[in-house]
Amino acid sequence: MPLTITVSITPYALVTLLFASIVLNVFFFCRIQTPTSIRQSKPKHRAVHREADAKVALASTCTLAPNARSRPQISSLVDAVKRLRELKEARRFLEAGDLLDALHVELSKRSDSQQHSWWDAAWDTTPSEATAQLQQLLADGTELEQRIAQFRETHLDLNTEMADGDGWEVIREEAALSVLLRRQSTLHSRTSAKVEATLEGVRAADCMLMWREAALYPCWFPFVSGGNMLGERDAGEAFLQLFVETSFINVDIPLWGIACDDMQRSGCMLLSCRPRPDWPSPLPAGVVPPTTPDQAPFKLLGSWTSTTYIDILIEPLGPAKVRFVFQMGDVIPSATPSWMLRQIVENAMGNIFREMASVAVRMAADDPACAHTRHVNSPPMAATKRWYEAAMRGEGGPASFVM
Repeated sequence: MPLTITVSITPYALVTLLFASIVLNVFFFCRIQTPTSIRQSKPKHRAVHREADAKVALASTCTLAPNARSRPQISSLVDAVKRLRELKEARRFLEAGDLLDALHVELSKRSDSQQHSWWDAAWDTTPSEATAQLQQLLADGTELEQRIAQFRETHLDLNTEMADGDGWEVIREEAALSVLLRRQSTLHSRTSAKVEATLEGVRAADCMLMWREAALYPCWFPFVSGGNMLGERDAGEAFLQLFVETSFINVDIPLWGIACDDMQRSGCMLLSCRPRPDWPSPLPAGVVPPTTPDQAPFKLLGSWTSTTYIDILIEPLGPAKVRFVFQMGDVIPSATPSWMLRQIVENAMGNIFREMASVAVRMAADDPACAHTRHVNSPPMAATKRWYEAAMRGEGGPASFVM
């Protein structure tokens, strides 16, 4: 009679196995590369980022407070709508948000055409004409308003320092590098990890371009085994799919990456990547949906699709120096021990930064042996490279414009 063995496992036991496998993979990977003095660093509950580089931090214009922004001066309602369209095409969404707010205020003031007819005549336009043009501009499923809200939140979150009630905990801090962790709560729907650093010997455009190239992630991003470019709208918007394979798991990571040029407003370039549930439907022309392997190899803890959020900020501090902020967020089971998350975040985020910095330095040196250098200098990448270089100089135009 054949022997039959039945094994049952509870959801919490499965979660424990999952995170144990991740910890083991990350822990042993990082022990090979991370000095003992760093691995044993203790978490800090109050700290000020970049203590060793305070002058650079204080001089940074990228921490511009929302209430410190001057309201755009509108001399013509119709011209303001035209300018709003230009900002949208140039992917300057935060500037567009300031102008759109000012437009709504001005249009509200002039809603009574009889009361303000003399004013409208002086402005050579009527509120109804400007309102109609604005409605036509926004008749895209609220895409512009969504981008404005998305990047306002991203900009604020990436620039948040340690503060009471903020939820961030500094778990590792060095002269030019800080790693922070924030557990999900009633205020934050995801557990997030963030690395803030100052990089030298790099070019700002290179630091942004390398995050865009899906096929090259295995060259530098820990545990990523492959990647595909699914399509793009223009230089500032692309759809990617990354793959992570370890001894225990298979994970695919679809990402919709959107750039925001905020160089002329706050001196920063932003990149916001969102998971598959947030993608537009239908997909833009030329974009193919993420693929699912027909027969993925068996893994003890299975295969799934990630819902990771990624946000990046690049701020040029000179011709060969940048401020870099990278943040990842995902829903993590609340039962996950804090010590386990700290161990993963402290080591993994530091490794991501070191690998990225190494590639960026090689790109700045135009190293022909570097795969990223060869790729960004290839003819198909010429227009994309020029757009990011122009944006980083504060000369950004439409992302679809080929100079």
